[in-house]
Formats: sequence, C-alpha cells, structure tokens
Amino acid sequence: MKCETCYAELVVKRADCYHYAESGLSNVYLSGIEVEDCPNGHGESPRIPRILELHELIADAVCLKPSPLTGAEARFLRKELGMKAKDWAAYLHIDAATLSRWENGEQAIVPMSDVFLRTSFLLLRASQNGVALRDDLREKMTAIAQQQEEQAMIVNSSKKKRAVSFRPLSEMAYA
Repeated sequence: MKCETCYAELVVKRADCYHYAESGLSNVYLSGIEVEDCPNGHGESPRIPRILELHELIADAVCLKPSPLTGAEARFLRKELGMKAKDWAAYLHIDAATLSRWENGEQAIVPMSDVFLRTSFLLLRASQNGVALRDDLREKMTAIAQQQEEQAMIVNSSKKKRAVSFRPLSEMAYA
C-alpha cells in the first residue's frame, strides 16, 4: 500500500495501544492490531479484521456501562443502526433537536431517556439481525434500569423531590 498524500510505501507495524478515534469515541483503544504508517509522517491507518464484530462489541460495552451515556456514545449507537438522526428521533418519539443536543453534548441525557435509548438500540439491533435479545443483555439492562431508578428524581408541583419509577418495556403490560 502507498500513502495517499506522498505515495511513499506504507510501513506495517504492530500497535500495542492504538487510539481508535475513527469509532467516534474518545475512549476506545485497540491492542495488538496492525497499523499502516506513512514513513513521512502523514498518519497511520489501522488494519482491523472483523470490524463489524468489533463495533458490535463496542456497542454492547457502551450499552452496558454503569455510567450515563455521553453524546458521542449516543451518536455511535445511532450510527451503528445505520439510522439518520431524524429517523432515530422519530423512533424514540423525541424531537430531532433534542437528539442533536444530546449527541453534541449540549444537553445531558436524562436517566430514563438514557435507559430507553440503550434498550431501544439493543432491541432494534436484535430485530435488524433477525434474532431475539440475548438473555444476558436483558438482565444487565434491567440492572442498569434499577440503578438509574435510584438516581432519577423529579420535582412535583409542591416542590418536593420524589423518585421516578422506571420499568423496562419487557415488564410493561399493554391492554
């Protein structure tokens, strides 16, 4: 392979810790992959075998992390579904401007929306792949929802704080 800028022959090397910024996430690092590097300093490019599996693994890690989603993580999940922002916002029944503020980090994702976004991603991805949601993912999402339940607070008209109860969609009864 040749560098697209200077046409020099690229040097292939093994990377012990490659910052995978191409994912759109600032905290993803890959270990033990090959990297093509321009000897004239025009950058490096990773060789990633089974990239679809890698992105599925990253998406699972994002969905199952115990802390709130960041805007970049919300955008990563949407892009993994191959959805345009307006379509994902419509699917989630939120305003496209709200989704944009979340993804750009201008507005925090409230706890209940955070859990709903993660759960919707996992269910829609499973549906796109023609499979059922794995039991282990369902159990972990329920645990995350229960953690979020303790953190979720609203202010009612009497100005007193009370906890907001959240139940996963799988536990909701529809008439």
